[in-house]
Amino acid sequence: MQLERFTDVNKFESAAQPFLLRHEADNNLPLGLISNLKHDPLQYGSVPPYMIVVRDVGEIVAVALRTPPHFLVLAQMDNTTPIPLILPDVISEFGTDIPGLLGPSKISAAAVEMWQAQTGIGYERIMAERAYQLEKVNPVAEVPGSMRPIKQSDRDLLVEWIYDFAIEANLPEGGDRAGAEAGIERALSGKGRRYYVWEVESQPVSLAGCTGETPNGIRIGPVYTPLDARRKGYATALVAHLSQLLLDEGRRYCFLFTDLSNGTSNHIYQEIGYQPVCDVDMYRFVS
Repeated sequence: MQLERFTDVNKFESAAQPFLLRHEADNNLPLGLISNLKHDPLQYGSVPPYMIVVRDVGEIVAVALRTPPHFLVLAQMDNTTPIPLILPDVISEFGTDIPGLLGPSKISAAAVEMWQAQTGIGYERIMAERAYQLEKVNPVAEVPGSMRPIKQSDRDLLVEWIYDFAIEANLPEGGDRAGAEAGIERALSGKGRRYYVWEVESQPVSLAGCTGETPNGIRIGPVYTPLDARRKGYATALVAHLSQLLLDEGRRYCFLFTDLSNGTSNHIYQEIGYQPVCDVDMYRFVS
């Protein structure tokens, strides 16, 4: 097997995309990251992304990428045999100074065990997620209000919501208010993630975003409703309407990730029409 690095995202896409499209839903995150980098090379910061493929007798058998300072992302692969080739290359590029990795459950579990064996650095699973795919939106219960794109007057409220979401979801960037502000500013300027709110009597009550286009789909997230507006059907209505909008725009699929510890959201999304496709785990490295 041979590992090949790329510095040009377009060349990386040409090489990696056919492999990733074998399991488009499983790989919606790496496909979406590639799409985002093509549209805005500085979306994740000024440090160049790390992009590699592994070939076996000329055929690609693994894909991985990282947008520093974020986690290493491993794509779905048939088995774990490419991982011993990937990890030393990651170390040669970043040393052991990366926060963690994520990928399909069996792949990520094997990778962190090998990482610990090679570096002596431990790990902890910080999130167990499930990837879902939707092709058709099911009817959902009607609730008061309607969906609309965010606007400048929403800025301060949405920054708080994104900040609260990151903390509540235990995301690695939790507590980064500056990051929340930057993300909303980019959205308001027409760059990066698109955001929509469900509005009742001129008051936003729930938020959903979409980003990461794939050749046939797009990913929804985050989805957040403040505590005082929960259990009223707002998030369900918002995700259903946003999913339909994205399908109407020409996407064949919508994707999203759920936290497996949140039984409510997993049930709600399946009611809308989302079907589970694979489990994805996120690990943080700990000394």
